[in-house]
Amino acid sequence: MHTTLHSIAALPWPWTFLLRNRSKGVLLLLLVMMSVLVITAISAITDSVMMTVYRSSVLAYEYASVIVSKGIGVPQRIIDHLRDAESVELVLPFLDSSVRVVGVLGSESRPVVAVPAQEFETVLSKLPVGLKGGRLPRQGEPEIAIHESIAQAKGVWTGDLIGREIDSDDYLWGAFMITGVLEGDIPVCLASLEYFKKQWVYDTGDLNYAYLVFPALGRFEAMNETLANLPSDEVTITTLESVRPSYNAEYSNIRLIMWAVDLLVVVIVSTAMGLVNTVHYLSRLREFALMSAIGLTPATLVLRTIVEVLSLGLVGFGAGLAAAKVTVSLLSACLFRPRGIEIAGIGWRSIVFAIPVPILVSVFSTITIWFNILKLDVVAMLEGRDCS
Repeated sequence: MHTTLHSIAALPWPWTFLLRNRSKGVLLLLLVMMSVLVITAISAITDSVMMTVYRSSVLAYEYASVIVSKGIGVPQRIIDHLRDAESVELVLPFLDSSVRVVGVLGSESRPVVAVPAQEFETVLSKLPVGLKGGRLPRQGEPEIAIHESIAQAKGVWTGDLIGREIDSDDYLWGAFMITGVLEGDIPVCLASLEYFKKQWVYDTGDLNYAYLVFPALGRFEAMNETLANLPSDEVTITTLESVRPSYNAEYSNIRLIMWAVDLLVVVIVSTAMGLVNTVHYLSRLREFALMSAIGLTPATLVLRTIVEVLSLGLVGFGAGLAAAKVTVSLLSACLFRPRGIEIAGIGWRSIVFAIPVPILVSVFSTITIWFNILKLDVVAMLEGRDCS
């Protein structure tokens, strides 16, 4: 009995075989690493694309809401009512347009907001946006200040011209000279409302077609409740509550696609890993037979193989995350950032998508290994007879 226990204690650690036979372990390691790399990188890029969409189409509504006339202009009594409301700090007339940029999934739009020139600094102070270089547009002139990400995406800078007269594929009508570059969380452009109104198709007289409404400090929800009570037959209200559901629906569809890709990759890798492990461990049946002969039970043998597979899975998972981080950084620096597309690093959501890989690979591999060990004929194997 003492001899048997001593023999068991003298057995090498479960992963010793793989360390001594690196060519066999490297293949299994690469399978896990590459699958984690693909899943994590795709998830990180997808999250960054959706965050870019959120910043360009939703984020501004966390700071202001919009009212648009259903007629020629917003009635003055509505504006007076809003300016008297305690929840409203500022009501500014504006008109909007957009510029075209090329994103990851094709053409995307970025907002152009035209406000009174004397209110440029006010708008910038209330939004997470600032002037990085150059100057703001002059009143009544065909000038524009664009966000740095838009400048990078379009390959333009201060002094260049943008607009449909320059590029027929652009969404912004006319030709505007870039006077300044903006920076911040919202990829927005600023232009002069006075110039926009001169080019506006409709004559609104003393009225304005649309307004930005900024809340008093800590009164954002109260302001939107005030806006919700405005006559719906005269104005259209756009708030964070009205734009977020469509974004969430789009984002949910993207995440559903990611889960489908994740599941497909996991199934393929798990199957491949199981088949490779089957071949790998069939070549070690004599080793298992010797360990069984000195007293190790089938459960103990399976436990040893689980430790090996799980160790490989965890090492592959870590290596895959490291490779994904390097890959995403290189893609961001060489491919996306020069086009004005910011790709964030590997976040916890991307890691969550990759967690099933080592788990399911270990489970699938353990099942195949267990099946072979349970039907192992120790005597036949030690005697060198065909035990198939």
